[in-house]
Amino acid sequence: MKPHAPLHWFNISNAAGTAAEISIYGPIGAEYEGGTGSRAFVEELNKVTAKNITLRIHSPGGNIFEGHAIFNALQRHPATVTTIVDGLAASMATVVALAGSRVKIAANGIWMIHDTAGVTAGTAKDMRDTAGILEKLSAQILDVYAAKTGKPREEIAALMAAETWMNAEEAKAFGFVDEIIPALKAAAAVAGDFDLSAFAHPPAAPSNRLKAIFDEYTAHRAERRHAQAAALLHEHESELTIYAEQLEASNAPRNVEMIHAELAVHQQAIISLRATVAEKDAKIVALVGQAKSADLRAQEIAAAHGSLPAGKDGTELAGHGASESALWIKYAAASPQVQAEIRATQYDALTKSAAAYDARRVAAPSS
Repeated sequence: MKPHAPLHWFNISNAAGTAAEISIYGPIGAEYEGGTGSRAFVEELNKVTAKNITLRIHSPGGNIFEGHAIFNALQRHPATVTTIVDGLAASMATVVALAGSRVKIAANGIWMIHDTAGVTAGTAKDMRDTAGILEKLSAQILDVYAAKTGKPREEIAALMAAETWMNAEEAKAFGFVDEIIPALKAAAAVAGDFDLSAFAHPPAAPSNRLKAIFDEYTAHRAERRHAQAAALLHEHESELTIYAEQLEASNAPRNVEMIHAELAVHQQAIISLRATVAEKDAKIVALVGQAKSADLRAQEIAAAHGSLPAGKDGTELAGHGASESALWIKYAAASPQVQAEIRATQYDALTKSAAAYDARRVAAPSS
């Protein structure tokens, strides 16, 4: 039987130039009659003489063995490989992506890891044997992830078991990718190109998700829930920018202008809020310094002149020149806040009043 033409899941361009580009836009190692995708890929890769290769990925994953063969071929190629996830890197596509010495992802890209899966039929022993093979395959993939991220194997294994979908920020924070690049219009519909029903927790189609976010935002504005609208804009700024571009492409200029205007307003509000916080932080530091200075002054006064005896308010000094002691008497009976103000503004007078108080207390008749 005549072999069918290979499925167009990869493309290599400018192989003989200074910088080649490889695009994997489909299931990894897609098979066709008469051969396998990995063989065709490696044959074309070996023809590349460029010193630099940009590997672009938008793939839901695919055959594990084919993926490992492609990963190894990219790793041993003498060119410097830089990976860019244009849209989706799921399952085995994440392993192939990590063949690059540096991995970048579009701001609206998605990264998904999970345990290996397979289908078998037969006896209970057949099932147990298959489970053992799947565990070994998952361990091999985990090795690649651990080498890239430096994370503990137990932590990665838990994420794989849970089938974890990450946005660009999460993938970068975990260490799978090194850099986030601006979103690409062509990759805006991350999940729309593939059937992801085989996965346990596939994301909703991004176009629908963005519309849901935008509808929620407009509902907040209509009900004058300005705080909720601002919070939604702040949280989904990049996604709503993408949606604005989509609206712009579909001739909806008023919606685009509204989104960009709102983004500008709230970005300025965030800048102002940060400045206010910085100003208040500076005032707090100054107040702490004043409080420490006041405490030191209080300690000096107490050490030099003592304190008002417990239960006394100074009234027994009436008729004995108590006017000179009035400030100290007021100070001793005042609240801590008032005492701090007196220390800060009338320190010299307070010291003289304390000395007068001590002299009058000695001269006053005993009670």
